[in-house]
Amino acid sequence: MPPTPTTSFHLLLAEARPRSVSQAAAARALGVCRSTLSLWERGLRKPPSGDLAKLLFYYAVNEQVRLQVYDAAGE
Repeated sequence: MPPTPTTSFHLLLAEARPRSVSQAAAARALGVCRSTLSLWERGLRKPPSGDLAKLLFYYAVNEQVRLQVYDAAGE
């Protein structure tokens, strides 16, 4: 059975990525495959907490969005 998306976490994560930043560029900056980042953004996998922190820093999200993402991720 294929994995199902996790609550609203994936929506928040996908929305956090600035439209000027490609998925490939963000994945390269994090040192992960683009397909891995895609799985995170589609809610099929959750990133390790360290990668999530790096990703949100790279996306330069504000504290409010960061807290929403962490809350949705159960962190």
